[in-house]
Amino acid sequence: MLRSDKLELSTKFCFAKFGEGPQDQIFFENMAQAKKFLQEVKGELKKVSWSKRQELFDSTVAVIVATVLLGIFIGVVDFFFSQMIRIFIQ
Repeated sequence: MLRSDKLELSTKFCFAKFGEGPQDQIFFENMAQAKKFLQEVKGELKKVSWSKRQELFDSTVAVIVATVLLGIFIGVVDFFFSQMIRIFIQ
């Protein structure tokens, strides 16, 4: 059996199964691409070096502290500028 015969048979099977026409072939092509993509993603995720729990905790604490400090700084600067504008308006 030639490659084109196999393709024709598989295409006929796709059409026979759903009976909708060419969009079925596109569906199966997209499903094959999606399956390949997910397999590649799984392979790449195995290569990732994941952080340890303590390292993750320390980073989270650092982000929260930095956010709070920055919020306080922005609040103080905003208060200072609003008072300066109030003085210039009066």
